[in-house]
Amino acid sequence: MLTRYELGLDSLHRIQILCDENGVVLILIPEYGPLRLKLDNKVIDIEKARGINMENIKNVAKSKEEAQADVIESVTKYMFRGAVKAFDLGRFDIETLLSYPKSYFLKLDDATVAVKCEEVKNVLETHILILTNITAGNITEMEDALETYNDILYKPKHAREKRQTEGTEKLDTLFAEAVPLRTNMGRLFYSHLPAKTAAFDAANYIGKSLGRRSLSLVNHYTDKETGVALRNVRTTITNGVKTIVKYSTKLGYTRFYSLDADNWTMISEHETFDSDTKTSIGIDNKHIERFNIKLQKKPLSADPSPIPVPDATTGTLASSVFIKSTGLPQPNVQIMIPSLNYVSNTDENGEDHLDEIMPGTYLGIIYLAGYFSIPFQIVIVAGQTFEQKFYLISAAAPDDPTPVE
Repeated sequence: MLTRYELGLDSLHRIQILCDENGVVLILIPEYGPLRLKLDNKVIDIEKARGINMENIKNVAKSKEEAQADVIESVTKYMFRGAVKAFDLGRFDIETLLSYPKSYFLKLDDATVAVKCEEVKNVLETHILILTNITAGNITEMEDALETYNDILYKPKHAREKRQTEGTEKLDTLFAEAVPLRTNMGRLFYSHLPAKTAAFDAANYIGKSLGRRSLSLVNHYTDKETGVALRNVRTTITNGVKTIVKYSTKLGYTRFYSLDADNWTMISEHETFDSDTKTSIGIDNKHIERFNIKLQKKPLSADPSPIPVPDATTGTLASSVFIKSTGLPQPNVQIMIPSLNYVSNTDENGEDHLDEIMPGTYLGIIYLAGYFSIPFQIVIVAGQTFEQKFYLISAAAPDDPTPVE
């Protein structure tokens, strides 16, 4: 995650480089020498202040990893115990909510680990009277681990907010002092180097924390095996209300501006590479989320146009998810079947298909932030397709207790 401060400093560095590239002309301008000296000194001051802040962040990095391992270990330990008891009681609805594989937690981003562990702890606490192998002491142990992890996870952010409140955040002042220097440097370009004004605007705009648009999310796509930048990766992001689609540039970058403060889901797709999905990306007005995404190339097929042949020994699940209040299909809804280690997201039509399922009974769950989760049970028959429709109900305004059709 790249902060506004880092992006602002990057902009000043780009301006310095642009000045150096045009030094032959600029050095002859009387105002340039003193202005450039002030700009360079300000950059040095900013780098020093940022270095102090980054050192404080590094000091808690190791502690965060240890705290995350502790909270995952604590929560999964009691989650598995609770799932066994729920199964014995025939409470498959509870068992489904307690059937995440441990690897699921290890793949989550830092913030989502805390959210999911809290959800599991709440399920155990809510049903502690029937899950008799879970004690109040177990709940307390999980709460303590979560509290420690959250304190460490947000310690850098809280420290920065405290400095801003107290007026001791030097970076705010230093960047404010750099603004007129940057502005006057631009005036010299506009007056003496009119052909280079676009280049100056580009250098000045990248990393600008204020202005017409605010950079919210940056992705860089590369081939996992070769490290080569990937062009034309289709990136779809949605917060359930708004959906935006962009394609990566020839250098492999995709940038999103002025996103609403919310949790977003992002899907990255390319015709010759496996797709990548990231959920619960927290966007706020103070930070820029940055991802370096390495995509794995799809394996070559012996037949370039294989024709799928139905397998009479397995079955298929065809799921469709809708919003109950509107009846509209809902994309990017998470569908999980823990016993199959299956996690997927519905497409733009709210649909998802899973083929080659061995016959049997399976438990799963439908999840979308802001809506009630839907536990479900399916019975797969060889050679047949099990079609299931789900209707999501808003957690803010529940209107119908019957979510499945």
